[in-house]
Amino acid sequence: MAEYLTGRERLAHAAALGRWSMHPRPADARKIADRAGAVLAERNALAEQVEQLTERMAVVEKFVAARAEYITAINNCAPGNFSDYHRWQGHAEGRRQLAQELGLPVAWPPEYEPGA
Repeated sequence: MAEYLTGRERLAHAAALGRWSMHPRPADARKIADRAGAVLAERNALAEQVEQLTERMAVVEKFVAARAEYITAINNCAPGNFSDYHRWQGHAEGRRQLAQELGLPVAWPPEYEPGA
């Protein structure tokens, strides 16, 4: 019989049978409270992760910004000092590649201050 009822009739029928109420049953209220607690715990965990990632990003920005020091070292290398040149070149190149992967500026001289 219930499958032929309109929306209002179904609502009235459910209310008459005690399957629907404006006030949740205690078991439903517990489920809602448990879900709200889980959502709050998840939100707090996510906020903590954001804080940790923000701290880590500052370390990464400082690492990438050190590229400027290596470029200066490359420019100051003696013409015949190939070992130092290649060592500084490797450090600078690694920082450039990381900056490009993360979408950070890689221009020389640096266009930003770390953490700004």
